[in-house]
Amino acid sequence: MVEDPPVYECVTKKLSTLIINSMLNFVRKTIKSRNVVSIVASSALSILLLAGVAQAVTTISTNISTGGTLSVTGTSALTGATTVTGALYADGGLDRSSGAALTIGGTNATSLDIGTTGVMTTVKGTLNVDEAVTLDSTLVVGATGSAVSLIKTGSATMSFTGFVTGQTGCVAGSSNITVTGATAGSPVFIGLVTASASTTAAAKEMSFTGWVDATNIVVVKACNHSTSTTPTIAAAVVKAYVLQ
Repeated sequence: MVEDPPVYECVTKKLSTLIINSMLNFVRKTIKSRNVVSIVASSALSILLLAGVAQAVTTISTNISTGGTLSVTGTSALTGATTVTGALYADGGLDRSSGAALTIGGTNATSLDIGTTGVMTTVKGTLNVDEAVTLDSTLVVGATGSAVSLIKTGSATMSFTGFVTGQTGCVAGSSNITVTGATAGSPVFIGLVTASASTTAAAKEMSFTGWVDATNIVVVKACNHSTSTTPTIAAAVVKAYVLQ
C-alpha cells in the first residue's frame, strides 16, 4: 500500500507549480508583444523568481516523521526544545551561536557521563567544580607528576610535654591518630586544627612530623627548635593526611 505524501509536501508542490505557470504565462505574453526590452526584463525576472523559489526558507508548522536520513546542507536554526532519541553526532563540534554559557544536563539529567573508558578527556580552560569530587583512579598533577590514588585523613586531641629547658628536642604526642586504610611507608602531612593562644605561640617555635607506625595508626612528633623557651602544648586537635 502506497502512503499519501504529507500535507506540507503537497502544498509546497502546488505553490511552486502555480508560481512557475504564472511566470510562463507572463513570458508568453511578453514575447507576443515583440518588445525587446520587455523580453529581456521578463527573462531576468523569471530567473530571479526561480532562484528565490529554490533558495527560499521553508517553514513547516506541523510534525515531521521520516524513516530515512534527514540531510541539511545549510545552517539550521532550531527554536525551542529539541528532543533526540538515540545518539547525537556533532562532527563539527558543539557550541553556542553567541557568547554565553553552554549548559549540558542542566534540567532533567540526574547524572552526566562524558568520554569513554581509556580515552583522554581534555579541559582546555579553567575547571571549576562546585561540589565534592570523587576520583575512581589516580590523580596526577603536572605532566611529570607522581600518581596519587588515595588521600585518607584522621584527627585526635593530644598534648606535647616533656621538653628540656634550654635544649632543642622532640617529644611524641600523648595519643596517636587513627587513619583507616593507612599503610606503612605512606607519606604523612600534619597540621594543627585548633589550639589555644598559648599553644599557638609555642607552636611557632616547633615543627610537627608524623608517620604510619602500623596499619591505620599515625604517630605525631613535635620538635622544639628554640633554646630560649620551653614550649608546652597542653591540648590541641592534630590532623593527619596520608597519601597513597
